[in-house]
Amino acid sequence: MKMQSRFSRSFVVGTLAGVVVVALLASFLVGRSSVQSTDAAKNTDSSEWLAQKFLHASATHGADTMAVATGAIDDSEGLFVLDFLTGEMMCYVLNNKSGTFRSGFKTNVVQTLGIEPGKKPKYLIVTGIANLPRGLGPKRLAQSVVYVVDSNTGNFAVWGIPWDRNAAATVNVQVAPMVLLDAGKARNVAIE
Repeated sequence: MKMQSRFSRSFVVGTLAGVVVVALLASFLVGRSSVQSTDAAKNTDSSEWLAQKFLHASATHGADTMAVATGAIDDSEGLFVLDFLTGEMMCYVLNNKSGTFRSGFKTNVVQTLGIEPGKKPKYLIVTGIANLPRGLGPKRLAQSVVYVVDSNTGNFAVWGIPWDRNAAATVNVQVAPMVLLDAGKARNVAIE
């Protein structure tokens, strides 16, 4: 009888110990799964945040006679090219349907920036995003703007792009002049 009671007690203690170990292991696994789900949710939130914040990058580069910049034109990408020799600035926009440049917008910066004949300008170009009133029709300003500065005079200006979303949704060509939004002077002292 003693042997049977000792065996019964050992069996009960062993079973209880096993149940406790299984319960602890299950708690650990459930807790770990919960942490991984929370981390995944955090990573999803941060990746969405990164997508919203960092995928609208622009770039700028210049040489002696030409400068280029890129900027978002609504759901596409625009390439701004400024020719220092002529003052012509073009914006070419990739069409999302064809993957080709189907839109072109143009202006000449010479008169706006007050470049005197015979003077050699030193242009800087950069793009930005502006939340301007865009109008109600299909043709309205894109959110992208382009800034040009002549570092010799300190004169600067900003232009917008008259963007037709309906035309952009097809492979139709868009051609229009850029819209001068404003101009100013960063240097108020004449430098000879």
